[in-house]
Amino acid sequence: MKPIKFKSVLLLPLLLLALVGCGSDSDDADEDSEDIDTSCTTSETSEVASNTLPEIQYTEVDEGSAANDSRATAQTLQSNTILTGQGSYEFPGAGCVDCDDFFAMTVSEGDELQFELTTPQGMTAFIYLYNDDGSTPVAYNEDGEYEKRLEYTVPSELTNLVIYISTYQGTGDYELTITAPVEAVAIADVPAAECLANLEGTISNAVSGAVVSGATINLREGDGVKTGDVDYTTTSDAQGSYSFTDVDAGDYTIEIVKADFITHYLDVPLPGEKTTEKKFQLSPTLAEGEELRLVMSWGAQPYILDSYLNGPNGSGGSFTVKYYARSGTGVSLDRDATYGYGPETMTFTQLNEGTYTYWINDYTNRSNSSSTALGVSGANVTVYDSSGIVKQYKVPSGAGTKWNVLTITVDGSGGYTINDVNTLGNWSESP
Repeated sequence: MKPIKFKSVLLLPLLLLALVGCGSDSDDADEDSEDIDTSCTTSETSEVASNTLPEIQYTEVDEGSAANDSRATAQTLQSNTILTGQGSYEFPGAGCVDCDDFFAMTVSEGDELQFELTTPQGMTAFIYLYNDDGSTPVAYNEDGEYEKRLEYTVPSELTNLVIYISTYQGTGDYELTITAPVEAVAIADVPAAECLANLEGTISNAVSGAVVSGATINLREGDGVKTGDVDYTTTSDAQGSYSFTDVDAGDYTIEIVKADFITHYLDVPLPGEKTTEKKFQLSPTLAEGEELRLVMSWGAQPYILDSYLNGPNGSGGSFTVKYYARSGTGVSLDRDATYGYGPETMTFTQLNEGTYTYWINDYTNRSNSSSTALGVSGANVTVYDSSGIVKQYKVPSGAGTKWNVLTITVDGSGGYTINDVNTLGNWSESP
C-alpha cells in the first residue's frame, strides 16, 4: 500500500511513460454508472462530446411601485436562472396587492427551455408564456398547487419571450427556475504520456443543501475498501469544494468523514488523464425520532430525476410522496432537485405496518420509453439508519424511465426488512 500523499503522486518510471498511455474517453460526472476502464493502454486520437452543467445564476425580483407589473416594465432574465419573488392575492374584497409579475427573455429558434415554479403551502401561482406582443399564451401550467413545471421549444421567428407569473391565492415568496440544455462540446482525446487522474467536486448537506466545509475526503485503492491505509487525502474548503491532482489512475473507494454526519463511502473509477467531477451529499446523523433516510443523487444528465415513495398511512389507506406532494404519514421529501446531480432526500419519522415502495422516475425522458439516459445517469441511492449506511444501490444499465429501487416491509412490532428490487421499467406515478 502506498504512503499517504496530499494531492500529488510520484512520477512513473521514464521507460513506462514511453510505452503506455491512458485509454479512458469520458470525464462526465456519471461515470460510475458503468464499468470504466482505468487501465493504461495506447489509444488513437479521437474526438468525444462532453456535456457540462450550466452555471446557475441567482437573482431576485425588482420590487417597486410599478416594477414588473406590465410587459413594458418587465424585468429581463436569462436562461439557467433561479429567481425569487413575492406574490400576494388577498381573498375577494381585499384585492390584488402584488399578484402579477412579468419577465422578458431573448430567445432563439430551437432553444429548449424548462421552467419550474414553486410556491409555499397556502399560496398558488400560475405560469404563462407569451410571445412579445401576443394576447394568447403559447404555453402555460395551471395544474397542481405548490409546484408547476413547463417545457417549451422556441419556434422560428420568435426572438422575445414573455413570462407571466400570476398569483391566484395566498401570499408568500415564489421561486422560478429556468434552465436550458447545454450543447455538447467536441474535445480532442490524445494519447497520454502519464497515467495520472484528477478528481474534484463539492460536499453538501443532503437535507439542507448547505455546503460542508472541513470534511476529510480519503481515497483508498480498490472497490469496497473501507479500512486500512489511506492512499490520498484532502479536506473540503469553505465553499465545500475539494480536489485531488495527479493521483494514479485506477479504481478507488472514497470515504468522507465529518463530525455530526454519517461517514459516506462510494466506489469511484478514475481514468487516466481526465478530471472526474463528483458531487457528494452527506447525511446528517439521524436525530432522535428519525428512523430511516433515503438519499438519491446522480450526474449532470438527465436534468430531472424524481424520487417517489408509496406507503401505508396507518389507518388502512396509503399515500405517495413525490415532488408536488412532499409529505406522507411519518415521511417527508426534504430536498427535491431540478437541474442535475441532486440530491433527492426522504426522511422517515414513523414506520407503519405494511409495505413501502421506493422508485425513481426520469422526468426529463418520461415520454421516451426506450431512453437509456437513466441507466447511464450514475444515479445511486443510499439508505441510512441510526447506525449509519444500511444499503447502497446503483442504477442498472439498459432502457427505462423508471428505476424500481427497493421495498420496505414493516411488521406489527415496528421491525422492518429492506428488500432489493433494482430493475428498470416505464415512467409511472404508481408503484
